[in-house]
Amino acid sequence: MQPSDLVVAVLALALVALLLKQTDAASAFPPEVKTYTEKEARKFLKNLNLEWAKKTNAYYLAKWDYETDISRRTLGQELKVSFEVAKFQKQQRKEAVKYPREKFADKDIKRQLGMYSKLGAPGLPDDKYVTFQNAASDLAVARRCNRDFACKPYEGKQPDDEYREKLHCWLRFRYGKNSTDTFHQLVELAQQAASLDNYTDFTRYMLRNYEQDDLLDKMKLLVDGVHPLYKQLTAYCRHRLRQHYGPNSAPNGGFIPDHLIDDPLCKTDPVPRKPLDFPGALRAKGFTVRKIFFLPDEFYRSLNMTGVPDAVWDKSILESDANKTMSCKPVAQDFLDNKDYRIRVCGTVCEKTLFAASSLVTGVVYGMEMRSQPSVYRQTMNDAFVEGIGGLVALSLVSPNFLRYQGLLAGDDSVEMDVNLLYMIARNTILPAVRRYAQDRWRLEAMSRAVAPRDYNCKYWDMRQEIEGVEQPLDRSWRDFDAANLDLLMDPVGTPFKTTFGTILAFQMHRQLCIMAGLFDAEDPTRLPLHRCNLLNQPVVSNLLKKMMQVGGSKPWQEVLEQTIGTKELDPSAATTYFQPLHKFLEDHNVRTGEIVAWGKSQKECGLPRYKLMEKDADGAARGVPVPTLCLQQCVEEVVHGKVDSGICST
Repeated sequence: MQPSDLVVAVLALALVALLLKQTDAASAFPPEVKTYTEKEARKFLKNLNLEWAKKTNAYYLAKWDYETDISRRTLGQELKVSFEVAKFQKQQRKEAVKYPREKFADKDIKRQLGMYSKLGAPGLPDDKYVTFQNAASDLAVARRCNRDFACKPYEGKQPDDEYREKLHCWLRFRYGKNSTDTFHQLVELAQQAASLDNYTDFTRYMLRNYEQDDLLDKMKLLVDGVHPLYKQLTAYCRHRLRQHYGPNSAPNGGFIPDHLIDDPLCKTDPVPRKPLDFPGALRAKGFTVRKIFFLPDEFYRSLNMTGVPDAVWDKSILESDANKTMSCKPVAQDFLDNKDYRIRVCGTVCEKTLFAASSLVTGVVYGMEMRSQPSVYRQTMNDAFVEGIGGLVALSLVSPNFLRYQGLLAGDDSVEMDVNLLYMIARNTILPAVRRYAQDRWRLEAMSRAVAPRDYNCKYWDMRQEIEGVEQPLDRSWRDFDAANLDLLMDPVGTPFKTTFGTILAFQMHRQLCIMAGLFDAEDPTRLPLHRCNLLNQPVVSNLLKKMMQVGGSKPWQEVLEQTIGTKELDPSAATTYFQPLHKFLEDHNVRTGEIVAWGKSQKECGLPRYKLMEKDADGAARGVPVPTLCLQQCVEEVVHGKVDSGICST
C-alpha cells in the first residue's frame, strides 16, 4: 500500500465515523414535526375549493355527456375523467388530514376539513375504483320494459287478457338475474371505501349529510305518521283493481301485485261526478313540457327571487330523445362555474312532470342562491332539502286558486273537488314517499352487508310487503334480484330517504309558511284549509327561502331549519292535516265497501332455485302469454345494444 492510499483510507474511516455519530444524534433527536396552523389551513382550503370546483366541473360535463347519450365512447370518457378526479381527491385528502382540525377553534375550517377528508368510493385504490365505477355503470344502464308507456297495447282487450299480458310484460323484462353478482361486488368495494373513511360500514357514509345518529329511528316515526293514509289509499286501489280484474287480482286484505301498482285504475277520480282530468286540462290549455317547467319558475319570480336564466333552458333536456339512449333519472345539475346550470328529465304532459319540475327548478335556483359559498359547501344541507323545497313549491302550484288562475280547474270549492284533487296530490307525494322508504331501507341493509347475496331478493320483497303492501306477482328465484329493476339502483350508493324526508319536510314547511303568511290557522284548520293555501307573491316566503338556500352545506340542516321555521324536528302531522278531507273520504269508502285496511303475509316464494320455478304450472302458463309487440321491439333493441341477455326475449 502506498502512503497516499493509507491517507485516503484513514480519511474514509474518519468520515464514516462522523456520519455514524450524526446518525446517532439524529436518532436521539428526531426531526421536528410540522405543525399546521389555522391560518395555513384557511389558505389551503381557499386554494383547494377553487381547484376542486374546476375538477368537479370537468367530471360533471363528462357525466352529462354520458347520461344524455349513453354509448361506449361517452362511458369511456366519463370513466377516464372520473378516474382523474378521484386521483386528485385522494391526494388532497392526504393533505387535508395533516391539519389537526380537532384542535382548531374555527368551526368553519373544521367543517370544511372534515368534509374533504371523506371521499367514499373515490378513496379506493385506483384499480378497485375502476372496478367500482364499472359495476355502478352496469347497474345504472340496465333497463326494463317501461310499464307506463311501451307496454300499453291493452285497449279493447278483455280484463283477463289484459291482466296476463301486463304480468307477462313484468316477468319477461326482468334484468335483475344478471345483476346479483355485480351488486355484491359493488357492496364489497363500498365496504373497503368505508374503512378508508373510518366508517364501520358504507351506509354511515351514505347517511353522513343528515348528521343525525338516530336517523333510522326518526325516519320510521315519520313514515308511521303517514302510513294510516297510505294504507287507506292502498285499500282503495285494491278495491278498484278487483272490480276490473276479478277477485283474485288483488284480494281483500291481501297485497297489490307489483305489475299493477301503477295501473290506471288506481289513478281514476274517487268522485266521478267531479272529474279531474289534469293531463287533459294541461293539453287543452296548450301546455307543453317546457311550459310546465315555467310554472315553478313563475313561483320563484313572484317572490322576487332569481328566476331560471334562458341559458338554462337552452342546455337542458326536458323530454326523451328517440334517437339517443339516455338516462331518464331527473337531475338538476350545478356545474360549479357560477354560470352553467342544467336540467334533465324525460317529461310528459301530466301532473307527475309538474311535481318533478318543481324539484328540478328548485335545484337550479338553490344552486344560484348558494354560489357565493366555497365549492365544498355548494350542496344542500342534506340531499333531501331540494326535494323538500321543491315539494313546497308544488303544493302552491296545485292549490285550487292557482289551478283556476291557469285555467286548469273548473268549478267552485267543494268537498268532492277537494277529494279528487287531494287524491291526485297524494298519489304523487305520499305513495312515493312510503314506497321509496321501503326500497331505501332494503338498500341500506344490503349495502351494510347485513343481507347475504342469496337473500337479496327475499329481503327486498319482505320489505316491500311489510311497508308497501306490494308483493311479487309470481314466485321468484333468489337469482332474479328484482331490486335491480328500480330506478334507485341507477345511483346505488346515493343518499337514501331523499324522497321520504323531502316529502315530510315539504308539508311541514308549507304549513308553517302558510301560518306566517296568515293563510292558515292551526287553531281553526277548517276555516282556511291547508290544501287551499297558495304561497305565490308572499314576501315572508321569499326571505326564508333565500336564507335557507344561501347557507348551502355550511351548517347542519337542524340548525338552519330551527332558524327559519322554529324547530329542529320533522313532523308528519302537517301532511295528515293537509290530507284530512281525503283521509275521511277513504275511510268511509273502505268501510262502505268492506275493504280491509291491512295486509297479511304473502304466500309467494322469493328465493327458490330456478329449476323449481320452471316446474310450476302457473309460472309456466304465465310465461306462455304472447309478448306484446312494443315490448318485444324494445327488448330486441336492448339486446342489440348489449344491455340485456338475449335469452329474456324468447317467447
